[in-house]
Amino acid sequence: MWESENMADLWSPLHYKDVDINMGVSYRTEGVNTNPANDDAKWYVSYSFYRENGTLIGEKKFELDQSVANSGGWITDSTAIGEIILPEDSYTTIIRFVGGKDAVGTVWADNFVFVGREGWAGQNWNTQVGVPTGWFYWLPPIGGNDGQLTAGYENTIVTDEESYHGNYSLKFDIPEGTRDGFVGTGRYKLNDVTAGDKVRISLWVKGENLEPDSVAVVGDQWSLAITPIFHNTIGNNEGWGEFWASDIPLVFPHATSFDWTQFYVDVPVQEGAVSISVRIHPLGRFQGTIYCDALTIEKLDIPEISEVGSFEQDLPSYWTKGSEPGGSTLTWAKDQFVSMGRSLKITKNATGEAAMWESENMADLWSPLHYKDVDIDLGVTYRTLGVNTNPSTDDERWYVSYSFYRENGTPIGEKKFELDQSVANSGAWIEVNTEIGEVILPEDSYTTIIRFVGGKDAVGTVWADNFVFVGREGWAGQNWNTQVGVPTGWFYWLPPIGGNDGELTAGYENTIVTDEESYHGNYSLKFDIPEGTRDGFVGTRRYAIGSDGSSFSRSGSGDITALENVQPGDILRISLWVKGENLEPDSVAVVGDQWSLAITPIFHNTLGNNEGWGEFWASDIPLVFPHATSFDWTQFYVDIPVQEGAVSISVRIHPLGRFQGTIYCDALTIEKLDIPEISEIGSFEQGLPSYWTKGSEPGGSTLTWATDQFISMGRSLKITKNATGEAAMWESENMADLWSPLHYKDVDINMGVSYRTEGVNTNPANDDAKWYVSYSFYRENGTLIGEKKFELDQSVANSGGWITDSTAIGEIILPEDSYTTIIRFVGGKDAVGTVWADNFVFVGREGWAGQNWNTQVGVPTGWFYWLPPIGGNDGQLTAGYENTIVTDEESYHGNYSLKFDIPEGTRDGFVGTRRYALGSDGSSMSRSGSGDITSLENVQPGDILRISLWVKGENLEPDSVAVVGDQWSLAITPIFHNTIGNNEGWGEFWASDIPLIFPHATSFDWTQFYVDIPVQEGAVSISVRIHPLGRFQGTIYCDALTIKKANTVTDVEGDQFLPTDYSLFQNYPNPFNPSTVISYALPEHSVVTIKIYDMLGREVKSLINEEKNAGVHNITWNAENNYGSKVASGTYIYTIKAGKFYQAKKMIMLK
Repeated sequence: MWESENMADLWSPLHYKDVDINMGVSYRTEGVNTNPANDDAKWYVSYSFYRENGTLIGEKKFELDQSVANSGGWITDSTAIGEIILPEDSYTTIIRFVGGKDAVGTVWADNFVFVGREGWAGQNWNTQVGVPTGWFYWLPPIGGNDGQLTAGYENTIVTDEESYHGNYSLKFDIPEGTRDGFVGTGRYKLNDVTAGDKVRISLWVKGENLEPDSVAVVGDQWSLAITPIFHNTIGNNEGWGEFWASDIPLVFPHATSFDWTQFYVDVPVQEGAVSISVRIHPLGRFQGTIYCDALTIEKLDIPEISEVGSFEQDLPSYWTKGSEPGGSTLTWAKDQFVSMGRSLKITKNATGEAAMWESENMADLWSPLHYKDVDIDLGVTYRTLGVNTNPSTDDERWYVSYSFYRENGTPIGEKKFELDQSVANSGAWIEVNTEIGEVILPEDSYTTIIRFVGGKDAVGTVWADNFVFVGREGWAGQNWNTQVGVPTGWFYWLPPIGGNDGELTAGYENTIVTDEESYHGNYSLKFDIPEGTRDGFVGTRRYAIGSDGSSFSRSGSGDITALENVQPGDILRISLWVKGENLEPDSVAVVGDQWSLAITPIFHNTLGNNEGWGEFWASDIPLVFPHATSFDWTQFYVDIPVQEGAVSISVRIHPLGRFQGTIYCDALTIEKLDIPEISEIGSFEQGLPSYWTKGSEPGGSTLTWATDQFISMGRSLKITKNATGEAAMWESENMADLWSPLHYKDVDINMGVSYRTEGVNTNPANDDAKWYVSYSFYRENGTLIGEKKFELDQSVANSGGWITDSTAIGEIILPEDSYTTIIRFVGGKDAVGTVWADNFVFVGREGWAGQNWNTQVGVPTGWFYWLPPIGGNDGQLTAGYENTIVTDEESYHGNYSLKFDIPEGTRDGFVGTRRYALGSDGSSMSRSGSGDITSLENVQPGDILRISLWVKGENLEPDSVAVVGDQWSLAITPIFHNTIGNNEGWGEFWASDIPLIFPHATSFDWTQFYVDIPVQEGAVSISVRIHPLGRFQGTIYCDALTIKKANTVTDVEGDQFLPTDYSLFQNYPNPFNPSTVISYALPEHSVVTIKIYDMLGREVKSLINEEKNAGVHNITWNAENNYGSKVASGTYIYTIKAGKFYQAKKMIMLK
């Protein structure tokens, strides 16, 4: 028997009485017993209906045709009209497909129809049994529960034609025509998720036969959408309970097909949500073939700085409703204002209690105090309507006061501006200010409060604006939101001097919070800036990054939620929605980034009002607008690492100095990014030198990347040849590469090589008996231009030392550019002996001829260098860089690391990776085929790459950075390129020397440092440099350069680099809850067993017992035992056995 779950589910929580129900089934038979004599010999399908208490209402049984053994095709059986009308609602409906105990044969059943004929009877689910556990569907024309699928959805199947993970995927194959349908998950209870949390819903999609311009023509109805739905129900009979849903169209590549690509949407968990379901939803006009796989939902660790950047707040920043008694209304008004579109308004129709706007402490930000002994211009601008006139007491007065307080809260003094009540209506704005010399504080003010008051017996309407605070002859500090133009959580600095003098010019008087446009809610921030040079911003106030992982506004403004678990090194994505009009699209090209709008994140080591601004890291990051005079709402974002020592963060929306045009800004958000590891490209374990291959290593010959003899950088190329009959050869890759994409004609080239010999054959009689090094030059079509051959000295068997040979002046001048240059180091087929070769020189004598790479053969596959005095391609390394070697003295991983040993003195050099492709198909590889980098999967513009490096330091000068600045430091230098191939040019268009902050010590042990960078638009490839800046001195070992990518679900298993030995790594995180990742390295294909034991030695969980390929692998333990139960808190032992290798480590599970 096949037995269904309760079919009264989802939006059919009951099956309803008094409706004629069409029920049925389609089936086919083969070899069944015929003419059954009793029920036990029958095949049947039954629909059974039950009351809420579980008792049976009734049953409809379809006895299948057993008059013949083989049906020969599908047979459909259904109820007659009026045959089934439930007398009461069914709370549980079960369908059973049964072969009786005495029945035999094979039967297939499909299309379990359940549909009301003349009304809604409810429905059943997975009628066509096409989707696996956890899924359901609604497919045209009416859902599928009538047994009919049309308009292309009959082609919707789970298929093994394509898959991203495992063996199967969901296939939609939809022809042209309008329809709508979906395949969706059932409802899943939300555990450990609270309202406001962000969940990321991701889906892998592959597309074929698409119409790439359809979205532009017909809008999002052409697209595939992910549709999250929140429900306030979960059980079968509770109803669908949908209260929030959104069709979120995915933006496919503009192509007729694309390979597996991960798409995702992020949605906030809604208040009141009990469960979630997700639909894969081809919208109404979609056509084409798509395969869908690996739908995942994960809770993001996002301190959502949840609408740090909303402009919907009802109060102006730095202001509160101090008192709003009955009969009085306090309004952040738009009907009257001086500038920035807002003012404070009090309408007071009753006496008996004062009404008051009251500021927060205006001693804040970079004005932590208001300073003594400075003449302060204080003032306010106001207008009146219908106020009481000629007040006889203070209680009848309207006034604005500035009150100053000591650190202990006692008053220093007050300046009160009594507003003019000589007439009921001012008819215009009135400005009042202090006289010169009138207000000079006798001591610093720690708290300054501004109050705008209508006395208890005052009546009428008054507007107040431009609360001026500025020193006349010195810095008195300032106040904030002087023009009351921005809402809670924001402040600004606007020309000419900030705004606190009451003046805004150069277009910034047009800066307003407006309802003209909005992306979210009703309001946005508008800049409308005419031509001319100026600079200003609207920014957030500081928000705490708490050491306990929480974030909050100490001002209590309430417009920012928790920044949970934000630690130094975490990546924050700051995003902003922008709409542009009246732009000058070529301005950036003409005047540079100063035309742009920037997002400016700032980290502070302070937070409280009187602690000072505390800015210690900031960056104006220009946004790249579309090349157009206008564009609709578009989301821009920047990604930044949280800095060590950060106590708080603020963010500015910053039109740079020469910007002009109109922009609307909305929905500034901050997300903490999840960064799973992708690939380790910086191993120094490789067995070959970069740019070199073993061209030929016949029997009797050994090619070695040797450490026993060298000129500099600790390595040379070595051939030991003990047999004749076949040539042995080291052969370079194309040396026309990087910023030397060609080797250039008409330049005198100094080429050469250094070598030493031992036991070689002497006085060779022919070319086959010779040892030589050759430089060969080829045209773009691969034909030979010419060759220079250095025949090594074989007049004696042993050279006794290094010999240098090079071209004479004028000897080599290329007649045309070389597109491919190959260097070969050869022992002829009849040559014998041992030869070392080093310093493969290539440098123009009187001009730029291009250069070659890894001249001193000192760095392994995947790396290159530029070392003083001119790079190394002249064969010379000085100023300490001759000490740069790959060494086995120290290592973090494996046996080798890169060593810089640099004495005092000014110089600059680096060892860097070659360029690695950022493929549009989501992969990355080295086109050189060097094999030392694995896939950089799904890297797209805007993704964050974390580049990390393990470093050990000795003989350092710990105070050098303080004395000479970052030029003392070691930097990581990422570079994005718009090229990759040998002859395409260097293509560098974005680079940054990012100094690492070493411990304040003369030495430190292996420590991981990292930097985080966003993938730039237009990036084709990336390279990374390990870069001792110009004045660095000391000894450092570097190892395990890695790159990690944000927003990618971590592969359970992925080769990172080829290990040289077995390893079991410490689990991460540790301690952990609810899961942890265990990584291990295999140098060869092995049978691997990983088990977990408690502290008494009892087996808890067998994680793996299977064959694995060589590489680094990850496996996740979700804290369950072998029986699926969660384990208790405590310490556990995890072990690995692979061949003869065995290792154990401890980990801690916390709850």
